[in-house]
Amino acid sequence: MGKRVFICFPALLLCYVVDNAFAQPGFSIQAGLLYDKPRQEAFQKMEAGIGYVGNFGFDFSERAGVELGVMHSTHSYIFVIEQGAVRERDAESNTLFFKARAIPFRIGKTDIVFAAGPAFFDISGPRRIVDSSSGNIYEMEAGYSGWGGVANLDLRFFVTKGLALTLYLSANYVRYNKYSINSLDTDYPGGLPRGDSLSWGLTVFHRIGMPKF
Repeated sequence: MGKRVFICFPALLLCYVVDNAFAQPGFSIQAGLLYDKPRQEAFQKMEAGIGYVGNFGFDFSERAGVELGVMHSTHSYIFVIEQGAVRERDAESNTLFFKARAIPFRIGKTDIVFAAGPAFFDISGPRRIVDSSSGNIYEMEAGYSGWGGVANLDLRFFVTKGLALTLYLSANYVRYNKYSINSLDTDYPGGLPRGDSLSWGLTVFHRIGMPKF
């Protein structure tokens, strides 16, 4: 009986130390591919696009932290219809976000992560502009930008203690409040559109921990 206690106690102590070492506060990185489907169209007949998402995070505890990151995607849209032929161009969408995240549920090696926070949205693409004075038509870069919010759900499957594959689902909300032509703020006829979208994809999450010097 004494030998069993002598063997089991150090083993339990080792498991406790290892488990809590990985539960300590620390840094993390996450990156991967996403598919973004607009719910509102800043450009005519804008299609869903493929891009990437990445963030740099810090966990204050085992189940709570913050992250700063970016999303980028490219979307085709109808640029102009000439003599029955449809010409398409691409719009570039960029989002910078800062989110608080929490892990309310943990099932085995899977973390269910919720995150939400403010974000700055920007999308731009070529557009034909008619000069009201001369009637000439010019091709210029049109852009929309504004503040909004991002909320996402991650299913994080740990392959090792610090490395995980993540299924990513995000709801993005924005009401653009600036319109620009060739990077110059311009009045927009009527109300500016929204830029809401849904994004999902697959990312790789890596827990770096606290650096040791």
